[in-house]
Amino acid sequence: MRHGESRPAGGGAKSILLVDDDELNLQVVARRLFQDGYYVATASSGPAALETMNRQRFDLVLLDLEMPGMDGLETLKRIRALSSRRETPVIMLSAHNQNSAIRSCLVHGAADYLVKPLVMPLVRARIERHLAAPAARTDEPGTLETERDVRILIVDDDDLSCRLLASQLKSRGYAPSTVTSGKAALERIGRDDLDLVLLDIGMPDVTGNDILRSIRADARTKKLPVIMVTASNDVPTMLSCVDEGADGYVTKPVDIAYLHACILSSLEAKRRGPRLDLD
Repeated sequence: MRHGESRPAGGGAKSILLVDDDELNLQVVARRLFQDGYYVATASSGPAALETMNRQRFDLVLLDLEMPGMDGLETLKRIRALSSRRETPVIMLSAHNQNSAIRSCLVHGAADYLVKPLVMPLVRARIERHLAAPAARTDEPGTLETERDVRILIVDDDDLSCRLLASQLKSRGYAPSTVTSGKAALERIGRDDLDLVLLDIGMPDVTGNDILRSIRADARTKKLPVIMVTASNDVPTMLSCVDEGADGYVTKPVDIAYLHACILSSLEAKRRGPRLDLD
């Protein structure tokens, strides 16, 4: 095998190209993906990634954004310029969550964006989504759906948190509305034409997970983007939300720049094609 390859026993494994200039990150993440049954090739720079992709076709690319020389964004642009690789899903990896950087990646064809340090069960869940049915791509970089007038329903039993988050989103051009109970949320979701829901998990009457399951069970709303907002940051809670169909997960206190990035990513995924369920 060439340097930087890990191939599971048996054929038919999905192939992933992992690109990161940090050798330790490469080894750790590649080993975890290999243990999950993926064929993994690695590259430590943008030029090396492009050379590898010219030799071999991959089902998905995990691409670090911050690399010396040719950074991840420039590498992404060049991948999208390769006619034979234009539809390969690319998930960007970054230790930073500046919304301008995330927007640039999405505009130039990234399928998703994950913030380091990586939580591997969530990385696997995102990979599985994109490998299940990659979103259709056009020949040109996409144009992000504008945030302006995007209708967002904020669901949280803490009225002060609702009003603060609504004010922050309104200042960014969104059109937020709020409810402070699960029952009211279900009524609004069933009645109103919404673009996205921000959903608190811990509510006394109907939990956020209950509402999420209801949204995904209804044919009218099953593709509605839902981002969970919660004070809990434990991995089992994150995974339960992902397994039940959440499009994102943001912990309190909310970093508005990161939330904005998650909203942009969810809206772009909706624009590109149908929501990709794990089951």
